[in-house]
Amino acid sequence: MNPYLSIVLTRVKMLLQYRVAALAGISTQLFWGLIRVMIFGAFYEKSGNQTLTFSECVIYIWLGQAIFAMFPWYPDHEIQAMVRSGNIAYELSRPIDLYWFWFFRAFATRAAPTLLRSFPIFLIAGLFFGLKIPSDFSHLLGWLIATLGGLALSASISAILSISVLFTLNGDGVTKLFPAVAYIFSGMIVPLPLFPESWQLFLKALPFSAFLDAPFKIYIGKVSNDEFLSILAHQAAWVLFFVFTGKFLLNRAVRRITVQGG
Repeated sequence: MNPYLSIVLTRVKMLLQYRVAALAGISTQLFWGLIRVMIFGAFYEKSGNQTLTFSECVIYIWLGQAIFAMFPWYPDHEIQAMVRSGNIAYELSRPIDLYWFWFFRAFATRAAPTLLRSFPIFLIAGLFFGLKIPSDFSHLLGWLIATLGGLALSASISAILSISVLFTLNGDGVTKLFPAVAYIFSGMIVPLPLFPESWQLFLKALPFSAFLDAPFKIYIGKVSNDEFLSILAHQAAWVLFFVFTGKFLLNRAVRRITVQGG
């Protein structure tokens, strides 16, 4: 079996065992989803016409809660620990490409909790809290494809966050700063269509719109075939950018790394 496929399958199987953590995550996402629905419900009662209807806003919120675990919030904690202890030397001795090993670790780390949380959230929010399933199956399929692209993008960013630990030894600064940027510009706090029109081109160009905003538009059927291909191309371009950047930074870090402890 391909070693990278083995990495993904093994790590997913391991992470799928944390069912209690998944239940805690599901309850947390449902709680915050309800809070956000109520907040935006009050906003829509007092505001005029918006580019996003309230029912669409509710869908936007629940899609965000369903894929919350997919976001690249932090570096790999195990890699951080290995850098601090000196055990990173074992990683460097592996007979596989270190970048792709970390990339697929990140992919599995984001995929497993998302799988555990998303289906229950879809079921509960769909039955009781206003999440509507697309009437056209092609919209649902397109959303799944775009979400998979967002997962690959998340893994490429997560790999860079892990690589940054080799330069900082700690990684806490990145951990504190980056989530705030991703949270705001992905639409998790305020849906991107509610931002001023003058901001839209800038927001769409950023990689973070590929996590939630672009797949959402596919989900509700506001994307033509050409726009769908454009979204996938946008995701692929950012994945390639972060992959090449990550490989460059890792190669540079390996040449200058000093193993401490061990």
